[in-house]
Amino acid sequence: ETINDGVIMVRNVITQEERVIGNGGWPRWSSHSSQIAFSRLEGSIGDWTNYLWVVNSDGTGLRKLESAIHMGGAHVKWSSDGKYVMDSDREENLRIVNVLKDESVVVPVSRLGKIPNARKYFGKTAWSPDSKTILAQVFVDKDITEENIGIELFLISVDGAKIEKIDIPGLNKDFPIWLNSSELLFRNSQ
Repeated sequence: ETINDGVIMVRNVITQEERVIGNGGWPRWSSHSSQIAFSRLEGSIGDWTNYLWVVNSDGTGLRKLESAIHMGGAHVKWSSDGKYVMDSDREENLRIVNVLKDESVVVPVSRLGKIPNARKYFGKTAWSPDSKTILAQVFVDKDITEENIGIELFLISVDGAKIEKIDIPGLNKDFPIWLNSSELLFRNSQ
């Protein structure tokens, strides 16, 4: 049973041919445009679970990613090699899903940073060009009053095993971006 009423369609702008891909929301093209990931709510209103689904761009191969539970929405990002997707899950943890194997790695936000009794949640995230590392922005609030006391940046390996905090002097709300090399980041400086 699904409670989604959105229909996802692909349209060829030259031939005007349309194909229905599935029902759900928040579709995201893979980096090579060969697949589409989208979110689908399952269950009944008040008792639902969110999953990611993937489908080939021609409408074949529709499948639910069982390991992508409580994922989906505007922030799902494909890796540049098309093998992974990432997003925060319902518990504010970063979930990295291997689309080919339907396996996920969960990076608990509580593992990041050393500030005790602080509320932490993921902000922006970005894949490195080689799809091996994620740059993640973590907001740190003092407590449930959501008084922001800082922003921290982390490099996280695709398997979640290596987490490294990086310090960028003068970092405010600017989010660094990857250059074409997976070794270099840059940001605007005021």
